[in-house]
Amino acid sequence: AGSLTWVSHGDATDRKVTFTLTAQVMRSYSGFVGSGPGGSVVGGDVVELKGLDPVLFRSGVPGEKPQSVMLQVLSVDPERDTIQGTWETTVSYPPHPPPFNASISGCCRPPSASHALSPLAHSLTAGGNTPFTLTATVDPSLPS
Repeated sequence: AGSLTWVSHGDATDRKVTFTLTAQVMRSYSGFVGSGPGGSVVGGDVVELKGLDPVLFRSGVPGEKPQSVMLQVLSVDPERDTIQGTWETTVSYPPHPPPFNASISGCCRPPSASHALSPLAHSLTAGGNTPFTLTATVDPSLPS
């Protein structure tokens, strides 16, 4: 689960926008390696979001390369087997006519034998091999 938000810091000439992704993902399902005992993820770790493919941010600027999404882990819930965290990036938009369609996308929750051991496995199997996209339409010349 996640949400993608943006805040404009500029005006028509200084077109900077900060994007924030807030996400909750299964800890054991994505192969995260952290700084805790046995490589477990703990608060303060930074992990790359991925499934079968990496999760990528696209600013919507023509020709700009996508960025990997590196989640700053805020909390871990071992009982629910989830991590919660945020990721943030700032983009300077060109003077092209807005709007721009920024997105975060990826595919997919990989099938895994360990997934079946999760207490939430029954509720997460639907759509397990389905790509996802979170999109935000951005006009950097407008105040947030």
